[in-house]
Order: sequence, then C-alpha cells, then structure tokens
Amino acid sequence: MRKILPCLLAVGIVAITGCKKEGPAGSGPGVVAADDPLTFVPADTPYVIANIDPQPADVGNYWIGKLDKGGKVGDIYSHQIDAAIKLIANANANCPQASAGGGGGAMQDASASASDSGDAGDQADAAGEASSQAADGTNAAAAVAPADASATTASGEDKCSAASIAEREKMTKLLGAVKEEVAGKDVKGLMDLAGIVPQTHAAIFGIGLVPVMRIELAKPDNLRATIGRLETKSGSKLATGKVGNLDFWRFGGDDGKLEVVMAISGKQFVATIAPVKASDADLKTLFGLDKPKKSLADSGDLAALNQKMKYLSYGSGYFDSAKLVAVLKAPPTPLETSFLTAIGEKKPQLDAVCAGEYSQLAAAWPRASFGYTDLSTQHMGLRMVLETRADIAKDLMTLRAPLPGMAAAQNALVDFGFSADLTKLPSLATKYADATAKSPWKCPALVGFNQSAEQMKSAATNPGFAGYAPMFHGFHAIVDKIEPKDAQPIPDFSAVIAISSDNPASLLALASSASPGIVNLGLKPDGVAKPLPAMPNLPVQAPMFAAMTDKILAIAIGAGEDAKIADAMKTDPAQQPVFAGGGRGEVYHLIADMMRKNAQSMGDAEAQQSMQEQAAVMDMYAGFIKRVDITTELTEQGIELHEGVSLQ
Repeated sequence: MRKILPCLLAVGIVAITGCKKEGPAGSGPGVVAADDPLTFVPADTPYVIANIDPQPADVGNYWIGKLDKGGKVGDIYSHQIDAAIKLIANANANCPQASAGGGGGAMQDASASASDSGDAGDQADAAGEASSQAADGTNAAAAVAPADASATTASGEDKCSAASIAEREKMTKLLGAVKEEVAGKDVKGLMDLAGIVPQTHAAIFGIGLVPVMRIELAKPDNLRATIGRLETKSGSKLATGKVGNLDFWRFGGDDGKLEVVMAISGKQFVATIAPVKASDADLKTLFGLDKPKKSLADSGDLAALNQKMKYLSYGSGYFDSAKLVAVLKAPPTPLETSFLTAIGEKKPQLDAVCAGEYSQLAAAWPRASFGYTDLSTQHMGLRMVLETRADIAKDLMTLRAPLPGMAAAQNALVDFGFSADLTKLPSLATKYADATAKSPWKCPALVGFNQSAEQMKSAATNPGFAGYAPMFHGFHAIVDKIEPKDAQPIPDFSAVIAISSDNPASLLALASSASPGIVNLGLKPDGVAKPLPAMPNLPVQAPMFAAMTDKILAIAIGAGEDAKIADAMKTDPAQQPVFAGGGRGEVYHLIADMMRKNAQSMGDAEAQQSMQEQAAVMDMYAGFIKRVDITTELTEQGIELHEGVSLQ
C-alpha cells in the first residue's frame, strides 16, 4: 500500500518534466544558483544527468502544446488505472472467502488491527506486494490473478488471506483517488498537481553508487496537498520519518533492509534509497542537509564536459568509469557501511591485481556521456559518446566505410543501413588477441576476456570470413512506400537496396541463385539500371531493376524506383556511419493503422481500448515529427550515436 502512492507521484513528476527552469533573479546563462540541484551533486559522483541552464520556454511550450493536441494525458492515465482496478477485482473474485461473502468481516478486522497500530497504511504490506505491483504496472496480470486460492506472495503469505484481500481493497481506493485527481487534466494540469512548472532544474546522480533525484518545485505546497488528498480519499497514510527539521515519506522496506524515501526539502523534491535503519547522518547526506564538501557546481566538470563535447547546457550527463573504479577501490564510507550492513554484506576488497586491471579498463574506456546538441521548435539533436583511448579509437576508425545513399535517404519514408570495412577486421582482431595472450587478464572477474579475444581472432581469421569480407562493405535499404494489404502476407512497397563491395560482380553471381536469369542481364559497372527478369519464387509482384558500378550493386523494387538508383549508389567519404536509420513522421501513422487493425481482432474490450489509445499516441507523434535520423559512428572520441528529430 505505502509503495504505490509515492511511485505514482515520482513517476508522474519525472514523466511530465520535459523542460528546465530559469534560475532565480540575478542568475544568467551558465550561472548556478546557491540552491541549484547541482550544488548537491558530489564532484566525484560516478554518474549524473542534469542541466545547468533552462531550456528555452518556447521549446517547452511547443512540446506541451503538441502533447495536449493528442488528447488529455490525464484521461490516458485514467484508462490505465481502470485496467489495474479491474485486475485487482478479478484477483479478489478468485478468492473463495471473497466470493462467498466472507471477506468483509475479515477485512474489517485487518483494518482495525492496522488502525490500532497507528498506521493504517502499514497493514499487510508483505501480503500486498502483488497488489502493489498491479497498481504500478509491473507484471500486473501475474501479480493480482492467482492461479488458485493457495497462491502465495513472494514473502510466502497467502494471496487470498484476509490481509491480502483487505490490502487490495485499499489499493482500489487509492487508485480511484489517483484517477479522480488526474482525469480530464492536460499536461500543465498534471504538472500543477506535482507543483512543477514547464521549466525546472533537475539532477539525477549518485552519492557513491546510491541514486538520488532532485527536482525543483515551483509550488511545493501543491505536491503536499496532492499527497494529502490522496491519503484522505484512499484512507491510507504514508509512513513518515524525520531527520533534523525535515519530514520525509518512506515506503518499501518490508524485508527490513532498504526502503525508498522522499521529501520536499525547501523547494525541491528529493527521492532516494536508504537503509531501513539509516542513521541521521546517513539521511542528512542523502537528503542534502549536509552538502558535499565539493559539488559538481564547484568543480565545473559538467560545464567542461559540455564545452568539450559541444553539448548544450540544457541537459547532459555522464557515467565516469574512473570515478566508479575509485569507489570500488576505496575503503567503505560510513554511508556505504550502512547500506552493506542493511543487506548483510561486506564491501569486496580488490587486491592489487584486480585494482590495477580495473584501472586499465577505465583508462581504455573512460566515460560515456550524452547531451543535447540542438534544441529548438524546429529541431532537436542528441549526441551520445562512448569515449575510448586514442589508440583504440584510431584502430576502430580503420573499420569505417562509406555508406551508399546517405543523401538519397533523406527523402525516404524509412531507411536503415550498415557499413564496415570487414577486410580490416582480421588484422585488428589478431592485434588485440595477441596482446591479450602476451599479457592476459588475471583478475577472476575479467579472465573471461582472454577467451573472448581468442574467439574473436578465430572467427575473424576464418578462411570463409576472409573470402567473403571483400564482398561486403555496406548495405542500405531506402524505402519510399509501404502499403499494407489485407490479402497479402507482406505489404506493397517500393525501395532501393544498395550494397557496397570490392567486387560487385561476385555479388551478382550470388544473386543468380535466386534468379538464374540475372547473370544474362549484361550488367556493366556503368550505373545504368536494367529491368530484372520475373522471380516467381519471391513474394514481390512489383517491377524490379538492377544497376552496378565498380563498387556498388543496387536493386530497385517498384515502379519508378529505377530513376532513384543513381542517387542511391552515391557515396560521400565524409559520411561513414556504422549504422544509419531514420524515417518520416508519417511512419507513425502506419504504426497506428497496424495497431488499430490488431485492436479489431482483440476479444477484450479493454485491451482494444488500450491499443486504440496507443495508436492515438502514434498519430500524435506523426502530427509533430517531420523526420527522425539516427547514426552510429566511429570517431576520434570513440563510438558515437547521433539522433536528430526535425519537427513540423
């Protein structure tokens, strides 16, 4: 019972916080206020997601407006809550004492017992685990629908016990209260329930390995009032605690080990994990009552990352391998000791060998980072980088190969492709396998790398692989049309498929196994498209064409696609992604149509409604997304992923 209300609130706050808040009066771009969430983030945190500056207000308003055009978000939540309530009702209906009318008195007894203990929300927590899962959406059907009356919870209690039934009845009341709060509300209405505004500062970070979330609240009393109303309507109170002058909510911890704790500290919502028997010192550290000696705001590390990686200050973050290794190597802190004691463990002591090899790994792959590279009402860009040592990055870059048709794909309905110079892989695999054999990993946790390196070498130097590697450097499917047909197993489509190779003629010879007549086309490496003979063994009725250059073989499927072959075979040395894919916003309409078609075949009315709602969300995306493009590249920095979203 106590678990669900905070979960719904926390998830709701995160889900509808899409933009950042301007700093207090007197602040400006790049200026971090004294109470900014960044000032609570330890400078040595191994991971963080945060923002330094607010996102532009027009961007936040744009997204909120687009989301609201898709319908009231609160109503979508309401329908999901109805489904959870039905699952709970079905679970109770499967219990003999409930169906026989014997559950009422038992439930009253359980409630009275809980009230006598001073915390109605505490009753039957262990027995109510399944109903809690039903409300927060984790494996709901399995959680609340016992196969028989003897089904038990994970803790061993009978799901059909009086306490379990009472717990689910209370859960129904809580869900009903939440539904009453969110029904009919748009995005800003939901945000108002949580006390946040369209722009806010936020940070998710680690104190050591312990995750902490901090979000600025514009109206803290709104969140308090929302929680109060839910408690009153549901008849269930959250368990509470106090450290210093800070009151906090607590839930979970049924096993007596760890629990989730939340508080409104000043004008910030804070959520984290704590030992059930946490000391005041632990709680003050976690809630930020005792700030770190040196914060991320003090060190400027996030700002430095943004400058180096060209990230915007509206939102970025990292996972730092070296800082993680430092946590693992260091003696346990008082906070770590409290956590380890709670779970009955001790911090593993790394010997000199393991400590050294972990540091080697951290040096080779020091950091993963990400951030916005563009953010406006017309376009959003995101970059993610898995950084690696310079010599490793240089080796990886030898695998790059131009992907044909990158420019042509920009006008396609959808495209996807891969490229790599596979002829370089054997020597690269041999280099690292031999180096590993010369100086093998010795730490027990890492010795598996020795075998992996040898296996990679064996696969890459296999004669069969070596024979086929020159035949393939890239594949790019550029699809211009997809039209599903009821009477066809596959939809009608038009596309050009371009394959780059050192020897396109050998690919042509392989293709003759599917169409023996293809070798008689007389294709020359001149890029001229020629019609392909009929292929009765393929489920494709559209006209097909083929063309070839000295480096690329292309196949066009569909009327008029032969005119696009020339552009599909063009390459740009500056564009050599390992992967590229994307599509126009109308692809979401296609997905929505398929969802609606699937919904028609569903026998359950609520399942149909759920599928229809998901289809409506896809249509909403189609209404404001013009195109999405994603590439993965090998660069001097390491392995990079770029995502761009053009907006209508």
